[in-house]
Amino acid sequence: MTLLRTLLIAPIFAMACSTASNEFAQEKRPPLVAETTTFQTRLSLSGSLVAETSTSISAPGDGYGLVIRWMADDGSYVKKGDKVIEMDTSAVVSQIESLKAAVLAANNALAQQQSTDRINLAEKQHLLRQAEFNLRKAQADADVPADAYPKRVYEDMQLALGRSNVEHINAIEALAMEKKVATSGLAQKRIELERAKRDLSNVYEKLEGYVLRAPRDGLLVASMNWREGRAYRMGDKTWPGRPIVEIPDLSVMTIKAELSDVDDGQAHVGMKAECWLDAYPDEVLMGTIVSISPVARKARYDSLRMVFDVVIKLDSTDATRMRPGMSARVDLLGAPQNDVVVAPRNALIFGDQGVRARLTSGETTPVTLGPCNAHQCVVESGLSAGTKLGRGER
Repeated sequence: MTLLRTLLIAPIFAMACSTASNEFAQEKRPPLVAETTTFQTRLSLSGSLVAETSTSISAPGDGYGLVIRWMADDGSYVKKGDKVIEMDTSAVVSQIESLKAAVLAANNALAQQQSTDRINLAEKQHLLRQAEFNLRKAQADADVPADAYPKRVYEDMQLALGRSNVEHINAIEALAMEKKVATSGLAQKRIELERAKRDLSNVYEKLEGYVLRAPRDGLLVASMNWREGRAYRMGDKTWPGRPIVEIPDLSVMTIKAELSDVDDGQAHVGMKAECWLDAYPDEVLMGTIVSISPVARKARYDSLRMVFDVVIKLDSTDATRMRPGMSARVDLLGAPQNDVVVAPRNALIFGDQGVRARLTSGETTPVTLGPCNAHQCVVESGLSAGTKLGRGER
């Protein structure tokens, strides 16, 4: 019986000791205090460094679904004229043989037209010469006196002269018409040949345009492939006119950050910001918001999250260390409120019936709050400066 009682009492005693120990530890923690101070809201954003100005190198201006076959390394230094991108040309190269065949066919057609025209013109010229000979002969026969031949013979000679004259006129007109037809036919064939040559030349020019070169010296930075949510790289598809890489001006840098649409209205142009580059987390860069996009966009191609683009101009730029694409953390700073009462957030209890502050006695009192940040809230009423507070979780 004694053993059973010991087994039953031991867990209860252990629990009591544990509770007492926790309460003792709780009592040892110093109380929280509502205090008068300067309060400033902070809204944290994430973003990356971008150059204020840059030279874009874009995909060729024709075709659909262009594929990047090769591109220079992101972050490499290039000189003017260096090859930086080469697009896949397989679809264009496949056209060359058929276009060459079209040029050959057009050239053969022109040569055949010239040969045919020479034969036809020679035939018409021969018929004209024959008509001229017949006309001269008929003229000679018809020029004899009327009484030199019987009347019927004389009349036949006059009729023959008339027919020869008509045949001569017809031969002249046939030759002129043949020359017109030959000229028109040759012109048409030459047009077709020039069109075929131009189509072939355009393809070769297109091939040259598929090799993109640096317009000036500078650091090469891959542009954002919004469809994939990352920078462009080899094998990606793109579209005509879409920037693939950029050569930025490193002398003036900005930070482009994303403001969630749920925080719309909490940032404005002219707002100050503290910025930290992930590469240099101990250095604070000061900046100012210079623009906020008027319309929210998708954070990425397949995302449901909507964001506004916020551009923050930095007060200073270190071109030797700062590079476009470096990730950054941004705290947007609200207007400071001087001499306001603030309470720690962990002394507050947020419920359906409003907000209450926990006192050191364990009791709670209702409070009206102003703006809050991650650690503190402005108390507009319900607490005075110096009030000691317990922790809201008790």
